[in-house]
Amino acid sequence: MIVGQATAQTQWADSIQDDFAERYYSTSPDAEKKSRRTKNTLIVFIILILLALGGVVYLGYLLVIDQQPEHMTPVAPPIDVINDLSDNTTTNVVTVKTTTIPDLASLFRLTVDDAIAALGDDYVITKTDEAEDQDNPAVKQLVVLTYQPQESSGAPLVSVVMPSVYLSLDSEEIVVGVYFMSSLEMLGYPSASFVSFVHTEDMLFNALRVAKVVPAADYKYPTLTAADYTVYVDPTAVVKRVKKEEYVFNGSTDSEDAPTFWQLKLSYDYGAIGVPQGSSISPNQRTISISLR
Repeated sequence: MIVGQATAQTQWADSIQDDFAERYYSTSPDAEKKSRRTKNTLIVFIILILLALGGVVYLGYLLVIDQQPEHMTPVAPPIDVINDLSDNTTTNVVTVKTTTIPDLASLFRLTVDDAIAALGDDYVITKTDEAEDQDNPAVKQLVVLTYQPQESSGAPLVSVVMPSVYLSLDSEEIVVGVYFMSSLEMLGYPSASFVSFVHTEDMLFNALRVAKVVPAADYKYPTLTAADYTVYVDPTAVVKRVKKEEYVFNGSTDSEDAPTFWQLKLSYDYGAIGVPQGSSISPNQRTISISLR
């Protein structure tokens, strides 16, 4: 009798549980349709909100663009010459035709006007100042001529140091010293690693040849290793970062008249924080300079 009552109670409990589940957890066809409609409505609403936000962002972008000048063609301002010429790091974003190293040797013993005529109309005086040179006591004045061509060649925009010629004048305003500096890009040099340039003597002798400088017959091209031209951000660091790759070539000329001494510096500058040693990251600046006296 007790067993029968227990069975009846169990069946009654199961019936109540099934009824509860049917009321609150079952999904009738109408409920499923309503759920799908609600979900679709939410999705459409979210998409509309995202589209509206996108439209606001795009409108803001257009407003900012409209406020910019219509013509933005950066030009190279005159280079401000400071006491140490080698510290000139002025860079500009420009679009100009490339050029070549001028005939620097022929500028000696000329007046400023004759030197300007020899360099051509693309070189403009950008600085004149009193000067002294410990290596050449005759120097009394410095005149800087910067390459500023009138027409663009449509070359790619690059950050460059514009070619400049620094004329050292004596008390009679005659050229007794010449210094030239330029980005390699402005001279049409291809993109290449520092090692590829200094691995052979071609770069050096070709540059001197264009400048009309003939090294003395006894000059020997040095055998270089990475230690000769690598400048580290912190030489004592375990993981070294390269700040510069730079080397200075120098020697006498084969002439008894000025210029009798030449110096050529090739420099790849990677910035203050440098780049990991052995990386293939391009330098911020690639420059070449030639000094004659």
